Amino acid sequence: MKKFFKIIGIIIGSIILLIGIVIGYISIAYPKYDPAPDITVSTDSVTIERGRYLAVHVTGCMYCHSEINTNNFGWIYNEGTEGAGYNWKKIMDRTGEEFPGIIRSSNITPFNLGEWTDGEIHRAITAGVDNEGNALFPMMPYENFRKMADEDVNAIIAYLRTLNPIERNWPRSEMIFPMALMIKMAPKPYEHVDAPDKSNSVEYGEYLVNISNCLTCHSQVSGMKFEPIKGLEFAGGFEFPQATGGITRSANITPDEETGIKSWSKEKFVQKFKEYEDKPFNQKVPEGAFNSNMPWKLFAGMTEEDLGAIYDYLRTVPAVENAVEKFTPPE
Repeated sequence: MKKFFKIIGIIIGSIILLIGIVIGYISIAYPKYDPAPDITVSTDSVTIERGRYLAVHVTGCMYCHSEINTNNFGWIYNEGTEGAGYNWKKIMDRTGEEFPGIIRSSNITPFNLGEWTDGEIHRAITAGVDNEGNALFPMMPYENFRKMADEDVNAIIAYLRTLNPIERNWPRSEMIFPMALMIKMAPKPYEHVDAPDKSNSVEYGEYLVNISNCLTCHSQVSGMKFEPIKGLEFAGGFEFPQATGGITRSANITPDEETGIKSWSKEKFVQKFKEYEDKPFNQKVPEGAFNSNMPWKLFAGMTEEDLGAIYDYLRTVPAVENAVEKFTPPE
């Protein structure tokens, strides 16, 4: 019997040792990344305006890296805080969501990025590694931005250089094990991407859907990596607990006849966004009333051409029958 327990002890000890070696290797060997590219972005007015358009209305940079007000419709940020970063734990606490750590979006104004090179900012956006070689939490959708054209990435960098330098310091996000280890393996080296062909509406729409990160919010996800469940891509149902009470769910945007948007015309789709363009920036939502995490006010600033291209692409994705309850009010 003693021999049996001795063997068991050796096996358990070996497993613990192996796990320790794996953890140690990942901690030392990851994240894997290339040196920041040696680039200097153009700062002409056309490039800056393109960067502003993308950062504010398409990629969500200002949505995630500003002070969010969860009482505002669409969770729109407070004006004057653009790029200052935010402690997303405040939102998690208010909505009752549980998460293995503290997520903070960094200050991306010149106050914080002033000493970063253009190449380091490019690498952070597209490869998920900061100027000190730390892996960024993949709530920053650098996996999507890896597929962004170089000229668009550079335009965003040019725009960020023009932001008001807000003096606010944030520590990095803090994750507990095993999430902290998994994050180290998330970054991947960036590869050059050419600009999409805008004359091909479906191809260009796919490009915009990717850099707008539509898939993540409009899909049910599973696992710690929050990967969309296979077969339910774009079918909606992702739950967003609201600080004002209740749960909002993302819409099914597949071309399903009954539960999706197959019956929608392109004009109706575009107008759904554009109706928010002239609405106030800080619409307050009463306690217990419907709120939306969809930043309608920001996406409303997209051009009709771009919104139309998104519509054209969504018509090509597989139709999924998935009826979604839009809002469950608080009990």
